[in-house]
Amino acid sequence: MLVGVRYDDESNFAVDEVITDDKSSQTATPMYRVKAEEFYRRCKLLKLIETNKITLIQVYLLMSVHEEGPEGPANARMNVSKAGILCTELALHNFAANNSTTDGFFNVGESVVGTPNTIADRRHLKTGMPKETPFRLSYNKGLLSRIFWTSFVLDRMIGAAGTAVFYNERDFMIDEPQLEDFGEGPVHLQDFQIFKRWFSLARLAERIVGTSYRPPKCRVNDPQLEHDLVKWETECLNDDDEPNLTF
Repeated sequence: MLVGVRYDDESNFAVDEVITDDKSSQTATPMYRVKAEEFYRRCKLLKLIETNKITLIQVYLLMSVHEEGPEGPANARMNVSKAGILCTELALHNFAANNSTTDGFFNVGESVVGTPNTIADRRHLKTGMPKETPFRLSYNKGLLSRIFWTSFVLDRMIGAAGTAVFYNERDFMIDEPQLEDFGEGPVHLQDFQIFKRWFSLARLAERIVGTSYRPPKCRVNDPQLEHDLVKWETECLNDDDEPNLTF
């Protein structure tokens, strides 16, 4: 998931003292709220100096889920669209494009575009490997898959609120999220289960929009939708006992 937040008991609150008219009062703010706001501020600062496109994609996606207020929906859409532009620029939607390369002027490294101190330069000096190499050699496939599908889900969830979606699935050449994309460890199965539910919910939200909320001439007939909504809810309840690892 993008960021984990714990909703603890009442003891996990930050207490602020407010003094008005010679009287003091205390207000309690949940710690998860304080931490989320701090995290958002750090993301805003990071995007100003970060040049690694993979990191920037994650920054924009994280910022999109922390936007709020009157301008929140518009800012969330803007951030997800920026992440989508970078995803398509790096061809994360098309894992058949294995010839995607990175060199000193292809900003997927850690330094400013065009400078000699890029990942490709350092790799060349250390191993003799040509500077132009598939950038996917530098990243785990599971990470790239998770990043792309996270951007897709956020795109669809924001689109369900009434804005145009960014991605067209006809352009995709990538497998849907798999268990192996979540690595190994004590919680990788749980992470996959949570993401699977979120992914499936985004699919259902998109179908609901298509049947009821698009312009009348663009709406589609989906008689299976109601059945699939009930099925989704039932599977989510059963996943705790018997995990379903397919979409």
